[in-house]
Amino acid sequence: MPFCQSRVAPTRWTASVAGALVIFAGTMSWSLLGAQAKTSNDAVYSAAQATRGQALYNEQCAFCHGDDMSGGSAPGLAGGEFLGFWNKTPLSDLLEKIVGTMPAGAPGSLTNAQGAEITAYILQVNKFPAGQMDLPDDPAALKAITLAEPTKVAATPVTPRQTAAAPAGKTVKDSVYSEAQATRGQALYNEQCAFCHGDDMSGGSAPGLAGADFLGFWDKTPLSDLVDKIVQTMPASAPGSLTAEQGADITAYVLQVNKFPAGQADLSADAAALKAIAIAK
Repeated sequence: MPFCQSRVAPTRWTASVAGALVIFAGTMSWSLLGAQAKTSNDAVYSAAQATRGQALYNEQCAFCHGDDMSGGSAPGLAGGEFLGFWNKTPLSDLLEKIVGTMPAGAPGSLTNAQGAEITAYILQVNKFPAGQMDLPDDPAALKAITLAEPTKVAATPVTPRQTAAAPAGKTVKDSVYSEAQATRGQALYNEQCAFCHGDDMSGGSAPGLAGADFLGFWDKTPLSDLVDKIVQTMPASAPGSLTAEQGADITAYVLQVNKFPAGQADLSADAAALKAIAIAK
């Protein structure tokens, strides 16, 4: 009897190992594929996954980012600016951004699987090709897939914004707002903006409004563009409801947080006057 057992046991062990290897191979298949330095041009998602992602996007994201991903109270997720910002970044970073900060009303409530589906839809809208396999929701696998410019599009990098520069003259370093105005702007910001952009302007479901990334993006742009953006697209719950004066007050507070000096006079709400003042790093 012991002899019989000694012959049966290896058979069972061999079967178990074989089964385990099959399972292991299946679970590792995307990681092994991802190790081949894939990009978003390599058909890394399926059309079915993008369809699921579209339903999630419409429910969770479209209110802020726009029905067509062109942007609203939050940045656009399609086109040159988006692709330029995320170019050569691992898809794991985009998944982490989606799962960790969205939607605005309940950041962190999406699963990795839902984040991967929304990412698949973003890739589809940006005209990356679909394949046979779903995009994985494993961050390690996604780290091996970088976002790239679509091969079908002759990309023109946006550095950092395509906009007319402000005329040579004043910049935000020239004490263009008052302390009192920044105080009014802080109260408005806390009420209308902090929920998405963060109490300290470090960002949340919407981008940060302070620091090197913000200043780099808006560098050399007329202040009129920033005030227009605030007035026309914010807050997320009621875009267009702020007056030009309120937009100027919030802009004054943004300048204060970015450590630009205050002066004696308020920042004007007049578009022509704001166009003559450039944002500077």
